[in-house]
Amino acid sequence: MAATYIGVIHFQLPLAVLLAGRAFSGTCGDYPVVLCCCFAYIGDISSAEKRTLRIAAAEASLSLGGIIGSLISGIWVDAQVCNMRTEIKP
Repeated sequence: MAATYIGVIHFQLPLAVLLAGRAFSGTCGDYPVVLCCCFAYIGDISSAEKRTLRIAAAEASLSLGGIIGSLISGIWVDAQVCNMRTEIKP
């Protein structure tokens, strides 16, 4: 999902490419399939005693990553807007 957005923005591709990429990603299952595979793998490799702890750790890391990603993305967008303002010449 993020690769589609970044690719379209960086290479200044038309909106149809973004829509096609998102349609392909949605058809393949997108982010929920990745989560299901990750948690299934954790369930397969861990013992019954440690399974709850490992699944909880994976869930906590996803939550923490979402929080940190949201904070960093705001800073990154602000930096990109400042760069765009200096590049635009009247």
